[in-house]
Amino acid sequence: MQSMQASDSMKFQESNGWTVEIEASVIELLQSYKQSGRCQRESCGILFGTIYEKSKTTVINRASGIIPGSKRSRHRCHRPRKKAQELVNMLWEESKGTVNYLGEWHTHPERNPTPSGIDLKNWDSILKWVTTDSERLYFLIVGTDFLQLWVGDRKTKSIQHLELLA
Repeated sequence: MQSMQASDSMKFQESNGWTVEIEASVIELLQSYKQSGRCQRESCGILFGTIYEKSKTTVINRASGIIPGSKRSRHRCHRPRKKAQELVNMLWEESKGTVNYLGEWHTHPERNPTPSGIDLKNWDSILKWVTTDSERLYFLIVGTDFLQLWVGDRKTKSIQHLELLA
């Protein structure tokens, strides 16, 4: 289980030898959206960062908040594609190509989150249809006490849960 401590970054190991680091500022932002209250609606957003091929490291150093126009309920969050794409394009251009779209995040009203069938279906669709330079995309679920991270391989369409490095 990946307990959220905003003062620290979190590192995960992929089976292919890559390391994924989520910076503390991203963890802090994600914690601010966790569904602690009974009536709190699901939140969702986009993960951004940098891929370092030589060191086989992916750093998630930015996350969007809720994109205006998102439709939200207790167990669903759907954001407008056009506005999301505009944000991805803007960050890519402003960074001169160093800030990449890396995946998606959303919340669940459970202590230790697991993906729903709808989540898995959405992730499969993202792996199939999203255009990006990255061979892997990340899917993060923020629970009330823990966050969990999965990686999806765009070639094989496989999705793997990642364990936190000690």
